[in-house]
Formats: sequence, C-alpha cells, structure tokens
Amino acid sequence: MEPACYFAIVLDGARFWVPGSGEPPDINQSTVQGIQAIEIYRGPA
Repeated sequence: MEPACYFAIVLDGARFWVPGSGEPPDINQSTVQGIQAIEIYRGPA
C-alpha cells in the first residue's frame, strides 16, 4: 500500500499546513460555506 499524498494548504495567502509537519487537519470539521475557491497545481508553480 502506498503512503497518502497530501497537498499543502494555504489559507488567505499564508501556509496553514504543509506535508511533513504533522497530521493533516481534519477537513470533516470544516464547513464548505467559507470556501470561495480551490486551486491545485500539479507541478512546480
């Protein structure tokens, strides 16, 4: 089984969480009403 591959999370221009900095946040505790956009970059940006 391959290890999970997580994305870095940036909130209002500030790094909120990056892979390797501990357990990822539980997104099930968040609400979608506050999300205005999601961007995913598959390569170096």
